[in-house]
Amino acid sequence: MKVLELGTGWVHWEALFLRAFYEVEATVFDVWDNRQFEGFLTHVNALKAALPQLTDRGPERMARAEALLAKVAACRNFDEAYAVLGFTYLIAPDGSLDSLADDSLDLVFSSDVMEHIPDESLPVLAASLARVVKPGGMIAQQIVPSDHLCIYAKTAHRKAYLQYSDSEWARWFENEVQCQNRWQQSDFRALFQRAGLEIMSEEILASADTSDLKIAPRWSNYPREDLDATVTRMLVRVPA
Repeated sequence: MKVLELGTGWVHWEALFLRAFYEVEATVFDVWDNRQFEGFLTHVNALKAALPQLTDRGPERMARAEALLAKVAACRNFDEAYAVLGFTYLIAPDGSLDSLADDSLDLVFSSDVMEHIPDESLPVLAASLARVVKPGGMIAQQIVPSDHLCIYAKTAHRKAYLQYSDSEWARWFENEVQCQNRWQQSDFRALFQRAGLEIMSEEILASADTSDLKIAPRWSNYPREDLDATVTRMLVRVPA
């Protein structure tokens, strides 16, 4: 099985988990190289320790996974780790998937990535995913449509950005370091549908009550569950 992990940074958590149990060829993709090997090893060891709590796949599979992760933990750099795992690391500063062949992937996944992609790039990405994934293949996304500035302003509401017009957001908050597109779950649903992808399942994992916020006109017609959602998941499929 051939898989692509989008916006991997240096963690590769999902790709590591898949590779621990299955024979997969993984391409880990990002727009710039911000990898930190010591941090990567920390996550490798944390995954190894957490496996018994995360899954129960039988003693033989668990032993295989633990042995593979132990080999990765003994590596001295990313090149050695990727050689053990069979990973390919791909960087495209413009976010383009043009280097990937049509119908070449069985699965694409990302975690906490889609909310950071600029508005104008999202339709291009959705069309590219529809192109590179095989018919019947899956695209799984965990999306965090919360206001990421609350990471730094601890008392801020997790959907504080809903209060600001596009011009106010652009003037006071928008920046390239912490790009956030402010798309909601229904926006991503429509994005994938316009690209010809089938919505298989959706789930809201976490919410924050926005009933006391003064919502900007841009979101006046959005359903409350959309506005409240702070962590969501979506699974879509390329039509068979």
